[in-house]
Amino acid sequence: MKFLLIAPFIKRHVEVDRAISWAPVAPTSDAVVSRENARVTFRELAIVHGYPVMVAVIEASFPNLRPQEVEEELDHLAEECAQTIGVATSGLRWVARVQLLDDANDLPVWSVEESNTVDLERGGELNIGWGNGFIVGWDSLESTIHRDVLEGLIHAQGIWCEIADLSRSVHDTVLVAYAQRRGVSAHTSMRALVQLNSELQLHTLAWSDLSRETAIRRRSVFNTTLASWDYGAVRDRVGADIAGATEHLQLIERLADSRYQRVVEIVLLALTVVSALGLVIGLIELSHTIVDAPGYSHRGSSLLELLRAADADYLVITSGLVLLALLVFLISFRRLFGSAGK
Repeated sequence: MKFLLIAPFIKRHVEVDRAISWAPVAPTSDAVVSRENARVTFRELAIVHGYPVMVAVIEASFPNLRPQEVEEELDHLAEECAQTIGVATSGLRWVARVQLLDDANDLPVWSVEESNTVDLERGGELNIGWGNGFIVGWDSLESTIHRDVLEGLIHAQGIWCEIADLSRSVHDTVLVAYAQRRGVSAHTSMRALVQLNSELQLHTLAWSDLSRETAIRRRSVFNTTLASWDYGAVRDRVGADIAGATEHLQLIERLADSRYQRVVEIVLLALTVVSALGLVIGLIELSHTIVDAPGYSHRGSSLLELLRAADADYLVITSGLVLLALLVFLISFRRLFGSAGK
């Protein structure tokens, strides 16, 4: 039996290139895998979207093994093969297993449920599902078709790795965002969400470009693979999480602004009361100064004379109480009509 294994590494390169670059690796040999029942016939390393991805074709014999046991053996073989490449990573994210069949009469190791297919030339067909798949007529296909299929699958792996990493980052940030209750903390979380939204938009542009690629076969493999993994729903969920958390933080910031505005208005009202009280005191002082000045014409009914004749303490206390009552009334009036308008 022959299997195509595609496995992205966990660690992402700093330099992110949307195109595929094939990196040279040591020549393949039987010593690459230390199993008597397995032989590596093809092994390369691709860098796609900044992710190192190992591609290997392994001929292996698994007599009397159940499908789940075959998957486990292939995962172990992929780990052993990856260790010979020398990429500084902490292991593989997962292993995509695609069985390579000679013709349609061969039975695959596992049945691929909810899978999608891509018609290839000369009767070849790709049947891809979640984790497993198979290709019919692989050996009869030309090398250019091999490369188109591989690059379509690898591009799908790179896009999926990117949305998976972005989804985890968004999940963590959203949990923090929904726990925010203060405007300052909300602003910090909002900045993180803005950055994640920018990354999502760049990711979406990369996916859009690849989904409309001019190479028809590569584009079909790419779109079909992501469709079988329900990629569109994952991307939409990430966008919805960002939008929901952003709306939540905007509400917190609006509430914080509203509380700030209420404080400012109360302070301004208090300052107005103090200024009015200062005006009353100033008029009382003015009445004593001007009325006693030489040359002042005493008419007996002017405001200054009335203020001078009145008890200054009484005027100040009365004015203060009236202005304080007015301040309380204005604050209550604002709260009453402010809450009614919400």
